[in-house]
Amino acid sequence: MNGSGGISNAAAGFRPWRARVDAAEMTFLASLVSDELEWRGLAEELAPSLRVSPVEVEKRIRNAVDLSRRMPRVLEAMREGQVELYGPGGSWP
Repeated sequence: MNGSGGISNAAAGFRPWRARVDAAEMTFLASLVSDELEWRGLAEELAPSLRVSPVEVEKRIRNAVDLSRRMPRVLEAMREGQVELYGPGGSWP
């Protein structure tokens, strides 16, 4: 990688990969819940494995459910590497 163009291109290459990983996580989380009442217990269980707080896991579950139920085309674009779930700063846009 010579020059900043090569570095920039290499860094940009991670974006489609990240989008696919985000889509896989969202699909997985959405498949685990059928009722909002389950979210807290699931968040408590998954927090150590995901290495984030239970509150963050709940946010991810909500995003997952929203994407799978209300925005399936966005989720499909994520699977294709076209859209990232988290914008700069790691938060839902």
